[in-house]
Amino acid sequence: MARVRAVLRGLGWLLLGVVALVALAVTAVLSPPGERWLAGIVQAQVGAMLCDGCRMDRPGLRVDLAPGRLALTDVAFHDADDTVILGVGLLDADLDLWALLDREVHLTRVRIDDVRVPMRTDADGWLNLALLFGADPDAAPEPEDPNAEPWGGLPVRIVVEDLHLSDGMVGLWGPAPEDGGDPSGFEVRVWDLA
Repeated sequence: MARVRAVLRGLGWLLLGVVALVALAVTAVLSPPGERWLAGIVQAQVGAMLCDGCRMDRPGLRVDLAPGRLALTDVAFHDADDTVILGVGLLDADLDLWALLDREVHLTRVRIDDVRVPMRTDADGWLNLALLFGADPDAAPEPEDPNAEPWGGLPVRIVVEDLHLSDGMVGLWGPAPEDGGDPSGFEVRVWDLA
């Protein structure tokens, strides 16, 4: 009987130690240095997907696991010429954490503020936004499979319930004329969409 109590006591201490380590890890990640560390990981992962010479500014990051909230601030993608191709002032999302167990990213609310997408085409018609993520203008086009999923299929399903977009700009400009004049193009501004 004493041996059973000793084993149960040992298992209890082991369980308490694991819970304490998990609590310490979560607390460390949610602290300001932990959020900066997570932002660095996000920057490194996204940076690995970008074209040569392209970069992403390190975003500000706030994580609150209790309600499942994530916010990125001041995200900007630059091309090799250091021109901003895509910028977002604030991306704030509420996430249903339980849905992740079903391999579903369920965003109950997404707020995007101050979006800037100044797209430009080069002389061959390629968008700078496409080149940012590694499109190869010299590659031969591949025949499209009509049954293929977008982006080759995602490992999770993404559901967005409520999307609020405010203060944004999307523009498209052609290449600069040979005479050095302004490129032709258009610009669309969004003040508030919900």
